[in-house]
Amino acid sequence: MKTTRQNVCILILGLLGLGLASCELDVPKESAGDKYYPERPREQFNAYNMKTQQYYTLEAVHLAETGRCAVFGETGAGLSLEAAERIAKRFEERIFPDITGFFGQGQTYTIGPENKLTLLLLDIRDDYRPNQNAAYTAGYFSANDMPGFGESSRSNQRIMLYLDVAPGSPESEGFYATIAHELQHCLNFAISVDNRIQWKDKERMIPLVENGRITGCQEEWLDEGLSSAAEYLYARDHQWTKVKYFNAVHTHYIENQDFYPSSRISQGNTFYVWSHDDFVYDEYVTAYLFFQWLRIHASNGAKIYRDIIHSDKTGYEAVTGAAAKYIDPRFSSWETLLETWHLANYVNAPKGFYGYKGELEIKTAAIKNTSIPLAAGEGVFSNLVDSTFTAPGGAASIRYTGINAAGEAVGLQSGGPYQKGDRLLTFNVSQNNAAALTETGKLTGRGDLPASEAGRSALPGGLSGPFPIDRRIPYTE
Repeated sequence: MKTTRQNVCILILGLLGLGLASCELDVPKESAGDKYYPERPREQFNAYNMKTQQYYTLEAVHLAETGRCAVFGETGAGLSLEAAERIAKRFEERIFPDITGFFGQGQTYTIGPENKLTLLLLDIRDDYRPNQNAAYTAGYFSANDMPGFGESSRSNQRIMLYLDVAPGSPESEGFYATIAHELQHCLNFAISVDNRIQWKDKERMIPLVENGRITGCQEEWLDEGLSSAAEYLYARDHQWTKVKYFNAVHTHYIENQDFYPSSRISQGNTFYVWSHDDFVYDEYVTAYLFFQWLRIHASNGAKIYRDIIHSDKTGYEAVTGAAAKYIDPRFSSWETLLETWHLANYVNAPKGFYGYKGELEIKTAAIKNTSIPLAAGEGVFSNLVDSTFTAPGGAASIRYTGINAAGEAVGLQSGGPYQKGDRLLTFNVSQNNAAALTETGKLTGRGDLPASEAGRSALPGGLSGPFPIDRRIPYTE
């Protein structure tokens, strides 16, 4: 069957893209689980090593199948037939219809007998190290696997998701949320194929690529934000680990008067400049909160995500367009929207835009720095206590906003006076997130203090991990 743009639907797990690599062949290993399916058919798959950025070949066993998916387990993974059947059933009956039905907006994305989705369960090779690097690759999707798309020699020529089994835990709610997360990536890519991608050769489905990126795909922060929304839609509840992590990082700063070493959230790190470094979990956490704020305040609720995913815009304009339409016309300005969300994380008002309407309670720390470099989208708080602050010039993208706990703005342009409890928000409103370019913002030098020395802790609850992440590796022709 010839694959065209019209019948393409990809399940993308967002951890992988495609890179140049050599191939290594794994020798199949036996395990306690293998004795349960010695007669099952086995196939070879290309997979990607996140640490070495090289492809390798593995053997996997065909364990279960439904009308929408086929489940394979890496040889030696020890996955039982019964577990595989339950995973296939959950995908068939809940994950696939919920996520495709919600994001599809009346469009039908068919994975039929010729193109059903493959779920490959494997131990994804990454840099996860317990007690050192708490983030692990929970799964990924590769556009190169899609039948007929591009010209990759490493393609498995099927629509598929890769799902981690160690430390990932098959059949856990987190595991199923990962499938939902990656299914959104798939649908987002399929929508891009139909509406946004620019083509080098349209008939042969070879995309135009610039700097390793397929032109016309939504920016990574936007795609990941929608996938965090998919987790919420699947679970029908919050991803509380992310909420607790955000609060715990700020609590750590207050109680220890120092930044938590594995996070830069209290130093302003957010989702807008998506960096695959040691602090990438910060991006997932802040993207989740931002996209929850959008849903909570939108007049159409979670349907605002549908508007964003189907936008012909690939960056922040997709969000400001939806926010202006369904929340408030003022949010056609990215600066206003960004400022409001940052302030919401401090004020926590039960009504209005400076909070989450009581659905989430978020904690932020005022830090004691006098200045700090901030990338696009980043923002930090410091305290304004009986002092005068004059907003400095010189940094084109840095803005300053005063706020108090009641959510009342403070007139910074007048230079004060300020009252005890007032806070200064220093943030970067640049729309250019192509690289981690920073500008220096000024702070007051006054931070939050611990309630008591006895209250200090080295590791507040919510910081222990392991934490699931994914990655979009550049596509290569």
